[in-house]
Amino acid sequence: MMTVRVGRVFTAKRAERGDAFSVRRGTSVTAPAPFGSPAMAARALAHEETAYWQQLLAAFAAAIEAEWYTFGTDARAQVALPHDTRAMAGAAIVKARSRHLSPQRSEGDLEDMLLQAARDGYAGSWADWCQRGAEAAGWYVIRREVSQSSDNTTDK
Repeated sequence: MMTVRVGRVFTAKRAERGDAFSVRRGTSVTAPAPFGSPAMAARALAHEETAYWQQLLAAFAAAIEAEWYTFGTDARAQVALPHDTRAMAGAAIVKARSRHLSPQRSEGDLEDMLLQAARDGYAGSWADWCQRGAEAAGWYVIRREVSQSSDNTTDK
């Protein structure tokens, strides 16, 4: 892999050349792989899979945080998610996945799919996969600490 550092923006006339990059001062650009090549496919996959998994992990985090769990880096503080939290998180992940892959799916179809995913264990499996992925990256589900003040609950 070769990284090219370019110091200016090329004009449109010059950018028509196949060897010209159109970038801003100080940014790095990786030389493009031949279109349709395995190297290009690998880059496209890495880019799109990253965006996809960011959405799934964000849905997972939001769902467990709503139930007073979060992520931490101390494996000793790791807790098991209760079945109801796991199911809710799985449904949130499946919904995010569906929205990513089928953004035009109707609300009715989405609800039917979510009910089926809950019944057949598909939603729970996604919660498990996201949790294992987080653990592989060094992030563990932990219980959020809460302190009671006079009128409200705040997390530490």
